[in-house]
Amino acid sequence: MKNSSLFFVYLLIIGILVRLFTLFYIPMFYAPDEEAHFKYIRYISENKHLPIAYSVTGSETKDWEFHQPPLYYIILSLFNVKSITTAFYLFRFFSVILFIITFIFSKKVLDKFAIGDFRTSVVLIFLSLLPTYIFVSSSINNDNLIIPVSVVTFYILLHSNFNRIKDLFSVSLWITLSIITKYSASVIVFFVTAYFLLQFVKQRNFKNLYQLLLIGLFTAILSAVFFLRNLALYDSVLGFSKAHAIGENWDSFSKALGYIVHTLIWSFFAVAGIINDIRPIIYPFSYLLLLGLILGTTIILKKHRSLLLLTAVFTLGINILLSIYFGYKYYQSQGRFLFPSLIFIAIIFSFSYKFLIDKFSINKKVSLVILILFFSLGYGFTILKFEKHKKEGLLVMAKQSVLIQ
Repeated sequence: MKNSSLFFVYLLIIGILVRLFTLFYIPMFYAPDEEAHFKYIRYISENKHLPIAYSVTGSETKDWEFHQPPLYYIILSLFNVKSITTAFYLFRFFSVILFIITFIFSKKVLDKFAIGDFRTSVVLIFLSLLPTYIFVSSSINNDNLIIPVSVVTFYILLHSNFNRIKDLFSVSLWITLSIITKYSASVIVFFVTAYFLLQFVKQRNFKNLYQLLLIGLFTAILSAVFFLRNLALYDSVLGFSKAHAIGENWDSFSKALGYIVHTLIWSFFAVAGIINDIRPIIYPFSYLLLLGLILGTTIILKKHRSLLLLTAVFTLGINILLSIYFGYKYYQSQGRFLFPSLIFIAIIFSFSYKFLIDKFSINKKVSLVILILFFSLGYGFTILKFEKHKKEGLLVMAKQSVLIQ
């Protein structure tokens, strides 16, 4: 127990340090959409109200994130700092704080899953050192809030007494917070729904359905203002109909599906910013992770069919389908769209890794070191590719002058 606690602390410290390094090493506005997210925050700070998507206003600035749910931007707008540079790095540092919250509550969720010390260690390495997550959680992006909100929602759900109205309301509150953070919060809604439905199937107790209904009712009430605003401005409760993304005229569904799935896979493991040509190096790493997920899912479905693990597998499946749908409709296929299910991906992967370690009789401590090196190598390739971009003069960001004006 003592060793596992120390390992948790070491991984947390390593995760913080590598993110702080990335935060200052990567130039301003180098991460995807950082300029647009930054503008959203500044707009609220300066105007004291929410912006409206440019597809409605016709604004020539084309601030393409203005359609997003507002919670992340409202929180950061409270730090009313006039200096562009100071505000920028403060907002990036807030992302590191959100990683810390995610990591701590992930450990609490893992304790509830009771998957054993070794698998827990694998999950924590995954969360601490996954290169794409390092990059995202060192930049300005609302993904950084939906991840801890997801994990805390899972924690609240797993530690609630659903015979008490206040616990049902608490779950509803966190679902609402996720809804007003990012559209991918639908994954959290599916997790909660699946959890209660599987409880009902297992216990044949209609109280489970009644509890789910109450959570849905509370969530609808708490989210009403957000939904009504979207309906008034964008003609839909989610407001996604006026998103900036432009759909692609695909030659065929098979071509679209191939591109979307392939992009999801390679960009989940590692990315190198706006100019991302890291792919050929990363392909082997990405597909090894994919094989691990497939094997882990198979093991869980055959041998470890607990309620929580089945809910995790189901939720990840829904997350993948939603990401494919989004990619097909808006030509926006990115691995980070799976991050609301990040802890579940890590858990499923841990089952395949444990299976292989046992099958080939590899020392567990050695296998954890190998896994750390695996992720560290991916991060190293990200930094090397960034250096290549810098030498080629590809990091000149004209966008900064727009913000300063």
